[in-house]
Amino acid sequence: MTQASVESVTLLALSAVVLWDSSQIMTQVQSGKAGLAGGYELLLGAVLASLALIYWLRSRRASMDPSIHWRAEQGIRWVIIGAGILIVYIFMMPFLGYMLSTILVFAAYMRVYSPYGWLLTVAASCAVGVSTAWLWSSLAILLPQGFVPWP
Repeated sequence: MTQASVESVTLLALSAVVLWDSSQIMTQVQSGKAGLAGGYELLLGAVLASLALIYWLRSRRASMDPSIHWRAEQGIRWVIIGAGILIVYIFMMPFLGYMLSTILVFAAYMRVYSPYGWLLTVAASCAVGVSTAWLWSSLAILLPQGFVPWP
């Protein structure tokens, strides 16, 4: 089994756990608003499963076509950086709140993984942070407020 296959199977297993857990939340919760959390988790599990399948298909295509070269030696570094940003996001959200921590983390991801400059990074990060905070508040999903009391 190739490394990409092991990674794909691991991601698919993780997405199966997330999808199972979301189905448990959605079937056992009696309140309509609390069921939204299960729907959000269902969406995340579906996105993770879709991305894992795309990754697996692209890695199979790359293994069949010798003209496609993967730089595997740098892959683990990018995964560790991405996981590190996610871990920092998890720990700073209770203190900074959802909106501010999302803006900072989205900016960090854009600076690390994209070729865009600071102006576009700041604009996109603010747009994503504010719009998702507004979306979750309009769906009555409670998120940490931090010291910025909006939304």
